[in-house]
Amino acid sequence: MTIRNYTITEKHLALGLQHCSDHGLELYRQYLLAYRARVALDTGSWDDAAVDAEAVLRARCSTMLRILA
Repeated sequence: MTIRNYTITEKHLALGLQHCSDHGLELYRQYLLAYRARVALDTGSWDDAAVDAEAVLRARCSTMLRILA
């Protein structure tokens, strides 16, 4: 994500989210949702960013993850 290649980033986020969902890795899934919110914000998809950030904020998670969202 640091090089801002959003096409590659979005592809890997989708794969990662699917993997986490399939294997019950909820904490890692929340991190990926927070990063997907950031990508959506950076690319101007503000509604999508808000949906992902709200999903993270509703979950019981660490303070660091909530800050990231």
